[in-house]
Amino acid sequence: MAQFKLLILNDNDFNSGFGGQASFIKNLHPYLEKEFELTYLILPAYLFKQRIIPIRLLYLLRVLLFLIRRQKKVNFILSHTPEASFVASFFKLPFIHIFHGNTNALEKSVFWYGKYLKGIFRFFEKRIIKKASLLYTVGDYRPDAKKFYNPIDIPNNLIKNNSTKSTGFVFAGRLEELKNVDSIISIYSSLPETIQEKHKLEIIGTGTQEVKLRKLVHTLNLNDKIKFHGLVKNAKAIEIISQSAILLMASMHEGFPMVIAESLTVGTPIISTDVGDIRSVVKNNFNGYLLPLGFSVEDYVEKITRILENYDFYSRNAIKSSAIFDAKVIASSFIADCRSILIN
Repeated sequence: MAQFKLLILNDNDFNSGFGGQASFIKNLHPYLEKEFELTYLILPAYLFKQRIIPIRLLYLLRVLLFLIRRQKKVNFILSHTPEASFVASFFKLPFIHIFHGNTNALEKSVFWYGKYLKGIFRFFEKRIIKKASLLYTVGDYRPDAKKFYNPIDIPNNLIKNNSTKSTGFVFAGRLEELKNVDSIISIYSSLPETIQEKHKLEIIGTGTQEVKLRKLVHTLNLNDKIKFHGLVKNAKAIEIISQSAILLMASMHEGFPMVIAESLTVGTPIISTDVGDIRSVVKNNFNGYLLPLGFSVEDYVEKITRILENYDFYSRNAIKSSAIFDAKVIASSFIADCRSILIN
């Protein structure tokens, strides 16, 4: 029996980096590949280095041209971006859209005029909700979408079996204002010297704030205790997270970060701001702590100390709470949903 042909729409290659949609797609890929004939539609890597034409506009045009020419070679579509789903909504092919976050895409635009175009994406979203065959959300609960937990598939050797050996703290994500990495650095600088000596801070990722953050580290005289790794492959990022004692986050906005699912799966507890849908998994005094956006440095430091004092408890509970991210179980349910829209 011939396989159904699935077109997967995401502007970036899933092997391009760690975290976020890349890891989400990469972890689903082995299971989808067994069931469907896959085609990925991405943009060339060099386009992401230019700052003249918005990536989302380029990708919208890429999807439009592809579907005009080759729609008959596809049975259905899985889209991870609103601009791609908007284009797909004008064709007769069934399509599935996954909301990876619940803030308007242009709130984080690298172009100054992006904030003035947020209404366009609100229009995109309304049409997607109306036309999609299936809707999923990775972030906050939505009445119009099914919950889709981040699928995680991590080698057993990275899952902690002796958590007392874990040292250091880690942040993994984009180095942008919304991530509040400067606050994490300031919190670290307020930790007692005895904790700093044992636990260095690893920062994984790149972004527009990197130069500013490096200057802050230098100003605080923490160059020998804070390491910037830059952009690393997902496997390397997970290795660093698995060896760290606590994942530290302080974001102002999130959906549900892939790095939280990865961190819990390897047994690394989490301290984060209470944003997005993080509260559905991270529980106070169990597998970590959630703090309000207006948290104090003292409160954050106290939560770090609490986890370190009873580390095995938090680490074991992190692993327990990660069962919902089992990629095999998630993929099986998703594939069943895909087949239901193809049969009906």
